[in-house]
Amino acid sequence: MKNIPRSPGQSYIDWNEHREASFHTVKSLYEAQACKRRLPFFHEFQIDRVILATRVFYKVLFGHFGDDVVSGYKEIRYICGVSFASQHCPEQFYAFLSFARQTCLNTKVLLLTRKLHSADANPEMFESLTGGQKVRAIRDLERTHELYNEYAQNYPEHAYRICMEDMFNQKTNTTLARNLLTFLREDPSRPIRFTRMPPR
Repeated sequence: MKNIPRSPGQSYIDWNEHREASFHTVKSLYEAQACKRRLPFFHEFQIDRVILATRVFYKVLFGHFGDDVVSGYKEIRYICGVSFASQHCPEQFYAFLSFARQTCLNTKVLLLTRKLHSADANPEMFESLTGGQKVRAIRDLERTHELYNEYAQNYPEHAYRICMEDMFNQKTNTTLARNLLTFLREDPSRPIRFTRMPPR
């Protein structure tokens, strides 16, 4: 708790003495100081304290504790036109990953797609689409591939690009496994296995 940044209001009020105080009491303490000197608005939060609170919130909701445990999100489809608006995809994509890097202390992102963005290579994504809707979806997926490649190239310490076909190709999956473990700062000789989801 000593590392928590202090806001200006904490320089004048010892909040430790009022941990169990009511909202009315806390507000009164604030107002007693705010009329004498310039303080942040009562509802104003500084960004460093917001990030700290977000990390705690994340840890409570998603965190797993103990050795050899990885905590994080799984199977999230961050695709242009789906999670991110088509016309603002690059900005929203980079903003989300910036948020994730600030929220988590050691963020590692695996950017997984098939090698091609075509409808033939991704039949499940396009099976219900026709006409212009399908054309837009293919264009959005192409932009997603470009963003994934660009981000992994610009931030190799945070992102790793994976093509699904390489996971199940016996000529490439051993090298992929070693590289993936190295990226995650694990022992590259540690045995791992790529397992397909069962068919529907």
